[in-house]
Amino acid sequence: MPSIPAISRFPAVAPAPSSSPTATRSETGAGLFAAFCESCHPQGGHAPGAGPSLRGVVHRHSADFIRQQIRSGRGDMPGFGDRLSEEEIERLLGYLRTLEGEPTFARTPVPPDPGAVARGRALFQQRCASCHLEGGRLPGTGLGFEPPAPVLVDVVRRHTPALIARQIREGGGQMPAVGADLTEEEVADLIAYLSALAIGSEGP
Repeated sequence: MPSIPAISRFPAVAPAPSSSPTATRSETGAGLFAAFCESCHPQGGHAPGAGPSLRGVVHRHSADFIRQQIRSGRGDMPGFGDRLSEEEIERLLGYLRTLEGEPTFARTPVPPDPGAVARGRALFQQRCASCHLEGGRLPGTGLGFEPPAPVLVDVVRRHTPALIARQIREGGGQMPAVGADLTEEEVADLIAYLSALAIGSEGP
């Protein structure tokens, strides 16, 4: 099975405003989003890019969690607490509240090999099922995570296989490196299971 190619991480920092940011950037939430967030969350946050689509993000996460994410970053996302005032963070949060609807998905998974799906399902039960409930079909609620471990149907459609492979190997955010000791073939089998999950062909 061919190797899963590496992909770039988020940019180390978002494009910085000029040396006189208050004189050159819009003070609206939309303007702040364009200056600090657009490079990773394109089309005003409606579409996935290096980061996910932000449509409906205020319904998936608490306002306090989003504020902290903006200030300090999380995983590969940089923090902006040194460049944004609390008032500006509130304006950004106000803009995010306008992004209604379901997240825009980047891809539709291709039906994978049934043998790889079966092997991936067994690995998932060993490595992932304690946090991603019902085989990845439900969020990991009640486990003490904020936010809960996500529904993996959404994750596999929103991100590339290479990004998912890196997350399995290296972890990120609250997720540990559950696959640091897995072979490339085993990681590919896990991704095959997740792809089948996203198109409803994974079996029981």
